[in-house]
Amino acid sequence: MPTSDSEQAKEKVNNQWNSLKDKLKPYSALQITFLGEFLQDLGKVEDFLTNIFAQNKIPCVLRIDLGLSREFLPEVQEVSALFARFSNLLGVTISNFSLNLYPSSDRTIYPDFYQVDWVSSLISTASKYGRFVFLSMSSVELVRLLSHPKAEELLKVLKNNLEYVIPGYSFDGYFSPIGLGSILGFYLGEYVNRIGVECGSHWYNQSYLVRPCIIGKVPPGSRSIYTPLYRVMILEGVLVGATVYLFPDEESLWVGKDTFQWNQAIEPTLTQVTNLGLIPSKEIIQKRVKIGYKCFPAGSAQEFWKLGETLFPQFGSGMMVKVIYGSKESHKLPDVVPEIGYNYILPLFPYSALAGENIDIEFVGYQPNFPEWNWSYVSEKAFRSVGEGSAFITSIGKYLFVFNSSEHQFQLQSYKIVLPSPVRRFTASRFEGNKIQLKWTFREGDVSYQVYRRYPPSENYELLSRGIENPQWEDTLSDISRSVGYSVTALTTETEVLEDVVGPGEYEVFSLVESRIAEEVVMLPEMNFAESVPIIKHPEEVDLACPDPVTSLGSTEEQEIAREIERLLSAMETAIVRKDVDAICALFSQDYKDSMSSGIGHIKYMLVSFFNLVPYPKFLYQIRNFNFEKSESGDTVVRTQIFMKVVGFRISDSLGIKSAIQMELGPSEDGEVTLSWCRQNSLWMIKSSDKSPFNLLELNP
Repeated sequence: MPTSDSEQAKEKVNNQWNSLKDKLKPYSALQITFLGEFLQDLGKVEDFLTNIFAQNKIPCVLRIDLGLSREFLPEVQEVSALFARFSNLLGVTISNFSLNLYPSSDRTIYPDFYQVDWVSSLISTASKYGRFVFLSMSSVELVRLLSHPKAEELLKVLKNNLEYVIPGYSFDGYFSPIGLGSILGFYLGEYVNRIGVECGSHWYNQSYLVRPCIIGKVPPGSRSIYTPLYRVMILEGVLVGATVYLFPDEESLWVGKDTFQWNQAIEPTLTQVTNLGLIPSKEIIQKRVKIGYKCFPAGSAQEFWKLGETLFPQFGSGMMVKVIYGSKESHKLPDVVPEIGYNYILPLFPYSALAGENIDIEFVGYQPNFPEWNWSYVSEKAFRSVGEGSAFITSIGKYLFVFNSSEHQFQLQSYKIVLPSPVRRFTASRFEGNKIQLKWTFREGDVSYQVYRRYPPSENYELLSRGIENPQWEDTLSDISRSVGYSVTALTTETEVLEDVVGPGEYEVFSLVESRIAEEVVMLPEMNFAESVPIIKHPEEVDLACPDPVTSLGSTEEQEIAREIERLLSAMETAIVRKDVDAICALFSQDYKDSMSSGIGHIKYMLVSFFNLVPYPKFLYQIRNFNFEKSESGDTVVRTQIFMKVVGFRISDSLGIKSAIQMELGPSEDGEVTLSWCRQNSLWMIKSSDKSPFNLLELNP
């Protein structure tokens, strides 16, 4: 939001709001973010907003970034003045709220938790004006809120103002079900009456994802994201009962430069959610959820790390992920959709939560006074099979969800489910010129019918009528020169088994009470009669083969050498995970040098330093290409361009007052390096590189 030209800002805001489709306006508000220096003086903000909303009281939300310097944080009473002045200011979004502060291990440093006090005061103030506070937090920060002793006073404020606080999970580069389970715990634990999700793109590129099958460093400021992921983020929110959906990427909305994200994924999914009423009530969720994980109090950086080891595969064993969600990989990259949906989703509760009348859920989790439990027991208590196959399958209320769970590569996944049987073999007849009569066969299990219509070439159906009791329907056309298509569905107890596959980025939703659209009848202007035909699924053309630099090589000998180098890099990954410095160094020639003439000694020093700090390292790498050359002596040299990063988290900073510090070890910020391989004593070894492959970087000290 430009802060120097309010006229320009007014035009922009009005433009954005007026361009939004009328059907979504009743559910929407624009989020406005001010720069820190400008936000420091809310008198200027008030003047600015007065000018913007002089003619049109557009519903809006003010975003405040707590990552700013404390000096830029506005006084709560000044925010209160904005609430009093602007009735269209519906609430405040809080971003970058963190509890990553703990007393030092020797108790010589006691952090200032001013953010907790400020947010608590803001919530109390907002509730007096009937406005809300949306707390946008990552999965790790949500777990801190569930476990940090200092959060107890804030949790009490939430309970006392449960109508006006909305904990929101901001999709991040960790394991998404942990963040979604956290906001679900606040919801089911009666801490709040609404929860939400922030569906942004920032996590995608920050996690080295360029697009499926390609990892690397994208240019600064890039907001590229695989478009279908917007759809699945929204649907993941639906599965936990989220009623608030925040989209912070301005350029990916209806007037941004990346409007294809809005047109292809965001708007169609929001429309489906609202038209079908997909969001389940709390009562429906409570009937399904029988067990929940209760966080233990983590009053130190080390205690929080212990909690994180259990929950996050990036921190440690991630037993919850492995047992509950079927994870088979080490999860070097973020996961939005888990491998299986049988136990989806397990709520996480604050350590202070008490089971009782409002929380009819069995708590599990490490607690000194708890009886013995294990993850297998949790899985057995939560297990509920709703289908078969390799795809993610789960259900909530009257809808069943089938997702392709692979975000990082292209692959087909199978599913086998039982659904209401579709209405088939129906007919359309034209009479009186502009009228169409549809007829179909009644079945014993049918309760009522729905008729849908579309106008080709559009593939979108609109509901014409529901609750039809007789197996026929008449439609009057306003334009007889257009082709028109119809489909019929039924509320029915008749069932059939559906076996199919979901391709890359396919996230399907099926009703468990209304049959799906399986056939349609299309009437051309010159036709008087037509019969329905099956709708053939035409999946988006996607090359399911991820790039393989070996197959582009010219000779069989070169391909065999390239495969051997691939195996050696795989061995390097195994050695890094095991923190085996000698095994890593064994892949380098004894006379190895980088462009700065550093040798194996430098590599060993960097690896030892990193492994001393990071308990669970992960190795991200991807080969770009192989180039075969001849040295002056006639030996074969293979130059391999590769993206590589060793990533992980240190338990705490040197003072012990922050936990889970992100670390990297790599050739450079962009992670790109060229390794030169030569054969020595029948073994391929790294002889040189254009830069050191291992340099230490602390990302969030």
